[in-house]
Order: sequence, then structure tokens, then C-alpha cells
Amino acid sequence: MRWVGRLFALVGFLLFAAVGTVGFYGYQAATGRNLALLDLVVRRFGEAVAGQRTERLTLDVAVDPEEGKLAGQARLSVAATAAPRRRLYFLLGDSFALGAFRVDGFPEARAYKLWLVTVIDLGRALPPGTPLEIELDYEGRPEGGLFGLGTARVSPRDVQLSVDSFWFPNDLQGQFQAEVGVTLPSYLTVVHAGEEIERSSRGRLQRLRWRYARPVASLSLVAGVYRAHDLTAGETRYRLYLADDVELDEQRVLAMAADADERLTRLYGPAGYPQLSFFVTRKLRRAYNDGAGVMGLSIRYFRRGDYGYNVIAHELAHNWFGATVMEKWLAPGTGGEWLVEGFAEFSSQVVVEERYGREALVRRLAANFWDPRRDGVVGAMSVLDNAVGDDSARDIIYAKGGWVAMMLRRKLGDAVFFPAMRAFIDAHRYRAATALDLENALNESTGSDVTAFFDDWVRSARALDLAIESGEGGLLLRNEGDNGSVGDVVVAGLAGVRAPAPPAATPGGESDAAATPTAASAGEPTPTAPAEPAAAGAAASTREGVAQIGQGLVPAASAGPLNADPDLAYADMRRDNNRYPRARFPLALAVGAAGSWAEIASEVYPWSPATLAARGGDGEVRGTWELPSTVVSWPSWFDEHRLVLNTTDAGSRAAAVELFDSRGGGRKRIGQGQAPAVASGAVYATLGDAIVRWQSPEWGREVVVRHPRRTLSGVAVSPDLRRLAYAVAHDNDMEIRVLTLADRRESTLVAWDRDLRDLVWSADGARLYAGVGGDWDWQVWEIPVDGGPIAVLAREAAAIGNLALSPDGTRLAFGAAPELDYPYNRRELIVLDLAERAARRIDVPGRDLRQVAWQDDATLLAVTASAARDTPFTLPEARSVVRVDAGTGAVSQP
Repeated sequence: MRWVGRLFALVGFLLFAAVGTVGFYGYQAATGRNLALLDLVVRRFGEAVAGQRTERLTLDVAVDPEEGKLAGQARLSVAATAAPRRRLYFLLGDSFALGAFRVDGFPEARAYKLWLVTVIDLGRALPPGTPLEIELDYEGRPEGGLFGLGTARVSPRDVQLSVDSFWFPNDLQGQFQAEVGVTLPSYLTVVHAGEEIERSSRGRLQRLRWRYARPVASLSLVAGVYRAHDLTAGETRYRLYLADDVELDEQRVLAMAADADERLTRLYGPAGYPQLSFFVTRKLRRAYNDGAGVMGLSIRYFRRGDYGYNVIAHELAHNWFGATVMEKWLAPGTGGEWLVEGFAEFSSQVVVEERYGREALVRRLAANFWDPRRDGVVGAMSVLDNAVGDDSARDIIYAKGGWVAMMLRRKLGDAVFFPAMRAFIDAHRYRAATALDLENALNESTGSDVTAFFDDWVRSARALDLAIESGEGGLLLRNEGDNGSVGDVVVAGLAGVRAPAPPAATPGGESDAAATPTAASAGEPTPTAPAEPAAAGAAASTREGVAQIGQGLVPAASAGPLNADPDLAYADMRRDNNRYPRARFPLALAVGAAGSWAEIASEVYPWSPATLAARGGDGEVRGTWELPSTVVSWPSWFDEHRLVLNTTDAGSRAAAVELFDSRGGGRKRIGQGQAPAVASGAVYATLGDAIVRWQSPEWGREVVVRHPRRTLSGVAVSPDLRRLAYAVAHDNDMEIRVLTLADRRESTLVAWDRDLRDLVWSADGARLYAGVGGDWDWQVWEIPVDGGPIAVLAREAAAIGNLALSPDGTRLAFGAAPELDYPYNRRELIVLDLAERAARRIDVPGRDLRQVAWQDDATLLAVTASAARDTPFTLPEARSVVRVDAGTGAVSQP
């Protein structure tokens, strides 16, 4: 009974005993709604597939983009590795139907599909070590799969089948030799990184065949309307494919790729790819490396002020971490995702540090914070958390994972760490590895014991919180967290250190030293100060003074405030207490009536406490209030006295919308949402796939519009209060739309890729001004609401801030970096005369503009940060508010 055989095979590796629940729970698992169940499914499949290995794949596919179809024939060479096997398992997209199949020497074999899994029952056991040749035909519509997790697009101008769309049979067990043939329309350009062995055309069709010089971890299938450009450096050819709607300096991109690859090769040894191919498109939301030398890059990564260098370096690093040393994809929780994504992020930081200097690394680390209220265990993260988990899981994978690798490097020192990593890669070449494998390799090859470090940073979510505290004995460097892997800490402004203070008793009767041991007390060698870049060849930090936890600090007489860990050598997620004396700096402001304004002073991280100050038009403080967390979007006045604040909510992942009364300090939480916009008596905000509204005085929540499975942002209310403008996004596609509130009728104004900085109505409600990503740059667009061509008011900005319309509607102001100057990209003030189409650049010397707001028709207020080259970036970051005369450009203190 074939049906019974299939059911038992399914139960065997998915552990589903009740047939009626398989579909429901399978849907929950595949869509990420039940990550624990998906984890269990993958583990059980991993147990079932363990012991088989695909050694070679020969693939022929025919793609019909007009019909959205793919037909494939896969020839696989598979072996049992340890014990005899009767069944073999492969993942193949659920939209594909099996056709003919053949197994050499096993005429009784049968093949059938169970959801994403193709099962081949040989009828009798295959002895271990015996290569088995299998031929399998299949066809279907890749976009039609119900449970596909990856990018699957087959359309007339765009074919994208990513590594996790399962477009060919794969067991995810290891690398394999591959040869691929593709037949598809001749107007499409195929993206690959293999050695081409056949190219022919017949009528409207073309056929290509290529093979790979080294074993590959997986494959993507990409074709579209691309322009190809080449660069050969050393023995490697770099090829860049640009989509027809993308304009970049191709030689600049290729030179950056060659530069990053050379630096990574110097660190880790050759990866074995004679060709590396990159394609850039507006269709991808996230970048990827397919493991076979093809890297897909979204255009949005080129707008981050570095012309794409960071993302190129990250994806290239996967040639070692992911393509050469694999994660155990089917064994979640073994630390493999840290080895793949965490070390790729770390490696890109290292080459960025070499190319652009230490300032670039510090700024990169500062942007890679994660919320300590939602911390996670690095070693427990898996590819499942990355693919279908939430943003906090990806923060742990990328931000924390990269930072943990960086701290491991600093603990061991470059001269020890990088040779050990190279030896680890060589030992595990074309194999899967775990975090424990890395730990054992480092313990064996470096002469250091990294077990305590892995206990604290890889196998637990113990937190580190450096703080400079004042006590009876003076200033002390303390660790308020429970993570004990702390060695020397650089302290800026330090003249000297005193002997460690006696350990203070804790409520449980233990001393602080027992609760949070230093590296020395844990039996580890005391680490040196953080190393300089490998290229610089230096060993000591450029900062002044080091101290250990518990030591007293002596400030230098003229060095200013003390700051613990200014180089961000440690993953300390709470930085406001690293500075002494304590200080909070302006972060955001909102201008009210008669030139008064509200100012939020805080750090840039959502969990940081904040101070709200109400100021008069003369800048004098009228009142202050302490807030447990800072704002996550620009505040705005609801009326003369009440302010709308958007703050993080410790009890929920959605931000809170709060009404704050400056007259008496009263607060009212009216709901949850993002980036609230204020209208007369109402507040609008986005909440997932909906725009919601609260109206005074009842403040009941109403859904204004909903777009299922879409993300909404950028809500702006028209001056006549009759319409809403907003953006609707899915994957990397975005539409700017307008909704008429009376009849809920929508119209689409712009269809573009998903990068929107701000959306502002003109004074007459006839136009919208938008900060939009161009190619590598940021642009300001003027969009007619009732039809007509879009006017580009500004372009080629390396970075851009918020848009602010003057009260009389005649001028638009924003901060913009006029040229690429990574990692600084200092923003100047740009004031556009909308009638004359004339722009005035106003430089605020030595300052970077973070936010601008009009105080009246002639004057602006701006939140600024230091941008002086001789003042290194650090945290907490010193910021201030300045007043700018829009006519003369004069800058003064408010």
C-alpha cells in the first residue's frame, strides 16, 4: 500500500502522528509562525537524512518565463556514508511534480514527494561507500509553492531562484561537484560563476552549460535584463551584472570587490573560486551568497555611504564561512549560524577597518547594537531564526554574532587569532562545523583556553554593562552585568588607576568578584589592550589608559570626562553609564507654538532612558521630565500643550504611542504603532500591515486601511486633513500612495524600490516631497498628487536626513552629505527655494546635522553632532542644538 508507506515515511522523520494535524502544523512551521515546531521538523529530517551524501550533481533545466514554469532533470551521484540505507531524502520545492526517475542497479526503486521532501525508496539497502546514480525529472511553477521560504520568481524579465527556494533536489549535507545546463529565452542574461563549456542558440532560445572548479554548497538560478562588466585581478575574474534600471560605476564596484577579496584571502587563504559574480537589482530585499560564487546585492546597500563596500565584503566572506566551512543546516542550535553569519559580519568589519581605518570600525560597531531587553544566545541561533524569525533574532545573529567574534579576535590578538582561523578553515574545508568545533580548535592551536569566553558569550545570554560609578573611595570601573569575560578596559581621560577596591558584599552574601569574575580570577591570562588593525602592525590602543573591573580611576586634569571603552572593544549594550560625569545630549526635537520646542535628550538606542525638556522660544527650559526609554521617531505637538511621543515598549515588540502633557507631566498611552502623524484631534500611525487612528477624547483605535502581508510606513496627513500619504512595501518593492479619508479610495503615485526617508505634503496639498533612494545616492523628489511628472529637486547625496517644510510653505530644508566621505559623510544644511528651484548650502562648521526643524519662516533649529576629524567618534555621543538663519547662514546657540 503506497499511501501507507508514504505516511510512515513522513511520520518517521517529522514525528507527526496525527494525519489531520500535519497540514496545519506544517503550514505554521514553514511560515515561521511556530519556530519551535520548524526547529523540530528540521532536526528530525536531519536525523533521517544523516548518513547519505551527494557527491555530484548534473542539472539540466528549461525555463519558460512567459508561463512561469521550470522543467528540470537532475542526475545525482549519492553514497551512504556509514551504514546501509534503503531510503534517500532530498528537498525539492513543493510546487514541483515528479516525472520519470531511474536508479542504476535498483529497478525496483520508487520515488514520491511528501511536501518539500522527495523520498527515493530503493527497495533494498545500499551498502555504504557505494556511489549510486539517480536520475530524476520534475517540473512546476516555482512561484506557486505554498511553503517555499526563499526567493522564487520566474517572470518574463526576471528569473530568481535563490538557494532556499529548493529549485533542485538537495540534501543540505555538504558540498558537491556541480555541472549546470540552462535553456531559456535568448534575450535574458544568465548570471553564473562557473567555467562555461557550452553556449548555443536556436531561434528565440539559448542554451548554456557550465561547471564549477571546486565543490559548491548550493546553487541559485538568476537571469534577467543585465549588463555585464569584468575585471581580472591576479588569478580571479570578477564579473558585475547590473539590472537595466540600475546605474552604478561598475569599475568602482569591481575594484572594491577585488580589494575586499584580496584582504580576506590574505587572512584566511584561497577560497578556490576562479570567478566571482555579483548582480545588483532593485528586486532583492536582502543580499545573499549562493555558495557557488554568485552574490546577489540589493541596490539599497549601495546607499549606506560606502558605495556598497560593506555588503560586498560581507558576502565575499561567505566564500569561507558558509561555502567552504558549512553550518550544520539540519542541526539547529549547534552554533553554525554564528560561524556563517557572525563571522561573515566580523570579517567584513576587519577589512573595512583595514581599508578605511579604525574610525570606520567604531562607527560600524556602534550601528550593530541589539536590544539588551531581548537578548539571545548566539550559539542557539540557526538558519531558521534568520529565515523566518523576527528582527531581534537577526540582531543576535548579525550584530551580536559579529561583535562576539570581534571580541574573540581581540582576546587572542591578531598574530594568534588569524592563523588559528586559517588552520580551522583548512581542517574543515568542504565540511560542516559547529561552534564547539571552533572552540576545540582554538583551545588546541592557540595555547589559550577560550572555554570561559564561549561559556559567557556563545552559550549564554549573560550581559556585560561597564560603568564608571562614584563611591566613597572615589571613581570605580564596575561591571553591572553578569558576564565575567572582561579584561583590560581602555578609559579615555584617565591619568592613572588605583589598586582594585575591596569587593562589595552582595545581597546573597557573595562578593562582586565572585558574582562577576574578571578574566584573571577565572584562571585566564590577562588580555592585552585591543589590537590595532592587522595592516597597521601595532599592538596597543591609541586611547589613553587602561583599567580592570574594580579599579579606582584618577581623571586627567585637562582631559575632560572619563569614558569607559571608547573604542567599543566590548559588547556593552548600555553606554550611558560609561561616561562620568553623566550627561545626556539632544537627540530629537519638535517645534511648537511661538517658536517654543520640546527636546528629547538620550542615546540613539531605543532602550536608553531619556529626558524631555520643554523650552520657550528663547531657549529657556520651562520644565523637564524623566522617561524610561527614548523616542524611536520624531516627536510632534498634538496641540499647544500636548506632545506625541513614540517610545519602545518593554512589554511588547511594537512601539508605544504616548500623549505627554507638558503642563503637568501627565502621560497617556493611547496605543501601539510606528511613526505617529498628528492631525486635528487625531493621531495616525502604522501598525504592521495597517494604518490605525486614535481620536480625542475617547482614543479608541480604528483601522483606516489595511494591506495584508505588506508593510506600511511614512504616514503624512494632508494640510486640509482630507487625505493620507504613505508607503506600502513588499519584499523590496514600494509604492507611495494617497488615501482619501472620506471614501477610502486609494491611488498610487510612485512605484519604486523600498527606501524612503521622509514624506512631507506641500502647503497647498498639491504635491508631496519625498526623500528617496536613487542608485548609490539619496534624492529629494517632488511628486504631484493629481498626476504629472516627478521632479528631482536634489540628487547625489551620500546621506540624507529628514525633510522640513517652512511654515509659509516656500522652502524645504534637510541635511545632506554632498559627497561620499566614508565613514564620515557629514551632512550640511540644504535649503531649497521651491519657487525658484534654487538650493542654498549652509555648512555648520565641524558639525553633522541629524535633524532639522523650522522655528519660524526664517530660522531653523538643528540637532547636530561633532564631525571634527580630530575628535574620534565614541559613545555616548556629544550632540547639541544650534539655531541657523536660513537667509544669512549665520549659526548661533539657541
